Amino acid sequence: MKADRYLKVLYQGRLAGTLALTPEKKAAFEYADEWLKDGFSISPFSLPLKKQVFIPQKDYFHGLFGVFADSLPDAWGNILLNRLLKKKGINADQMDILDRLAIVGSSGMGALTYQPEIQVAEEGSGLDLDYHSLMKLTKILTRNNQEDMQNMFRRMCFNVFAHNRDDHSKNFSFLYDEEKDCWRLSPAYDLTYSTTYYGEHTTTVDGEGASPGIREILAVGTVAGLGKRYCEAAAQEILEKVKQMLGRYLSCGWL
Repeated sequence: MKADRYLKVLYQGRLAGTLALTPEKKAAFEYADEWLKDGFSISPFSLPLKKQVFIPQKDYFHGLFGVFADSLPDAWGNILLNRLLKKKGINADQMDILDRLAIVGSSGMGALTYQPEIQVAEEGSGLDLDYHSLMKLTKILTRNNQEDMQNMFRRMCFNVFAHNRDDHSKNFSFLYDEEKDCWRLSPAYDLTYSTTYYGEHTTTVDGEGASPGIREILAVGTVAGLGKRYCEAAAQEILEKVKQMLGRYLSCGWL
């Protein structure tokens, strides 16, 4: 299973340029002529807007420029993707970086899309979510409202300590305040003990779904900009309250 040795890079459906694999397994990029006329640099430091074939000089992103590497799944997403490929009888080790971008196609989280696509996702499969993404979404959507940021962090702590592993994307939502013209995190809902079908959190905690701990919880909070001292205190507070109020009902390792 191989993509063509080139990929078209599109921004909002418009051709921005082309990626091609070099003999050294690096992805060279060149802007499209039409894009050069009135487009913009998609990566100002690495890919200035000019007529040139750009080749990565370092191997930080496995032969990709960072702007394209951002389209790929994170480490946990790669694990899930490799599992899916194995299930379909595809050797993940034989796939190069263009193949993986072609799998992303038009389903990535960012603004860039790639053609031609390689279809491997199973019908009904969705994007895998991490609390890092939820914290980032909350920060952007609520304009860094600290109350909402802290509440999202606290909900993650509760879900971990109370063994609510059915923490899928539909269990997090936002409400629009028309008077203040802003989005706010909705009240919490659907909080219940659950192991899910596979025994892991539906939304991973710093990439860990099976047994997230304090280290992963603090990583999510601090990366989102919450102070480490606050994160430690909030996590400890919620753990103690879960023990006090739900301890007799729970048998997970935390209690």
